[in-house]
Amino acid sequence: MALVCGAAFAAACAGSGGAPAAPARSANVAPEADVQAALTRTCYGCHSAAGVLSWHAKLAPSAWFAGSARAKLDFSTLQSVAPERRAEELHAIERVVRDGEMPPWDSALFDATAKLSPAEKAGIARWASETASR
Repeated sequence: MALVCGAAFAAACAGSGGAPAAPARSANVAPEADVQAALTRTCYGCHSAAGVLSWHAKLAPSAWFAGSARAKLDFSTLQSVAPERRAEELHAIERVVRDGEMPPWDSALFDATAKLSPAEKAGIARWASETASR
């Protein structure tokens, strides 16, 4: 078991071997600097081409079952999706952040900076709700 865990850890740390691709466009979606900073710090690694996937995200149990997080929500393309779809995604962001489903518990287990404070949760939920209503 230790050998399997060690091999998984080494593979995750090694990454793909190539340099990360530069994002095609900015993934800034929130006009409020504090909300954007929280999104960038806690969400973009998995949910944006502008983010960098951390080593622990490759090992975290939630990643094993979630499939491609970017396929579900990509902040890099959020501004370009149809308005109805964007509103659905924003309402989903509001719900999962408010309910504590995101970021996943195991993200904070491996990286304390991935945890959202109550104020950050409230700010993201408010931004998502207000933006979806426009």
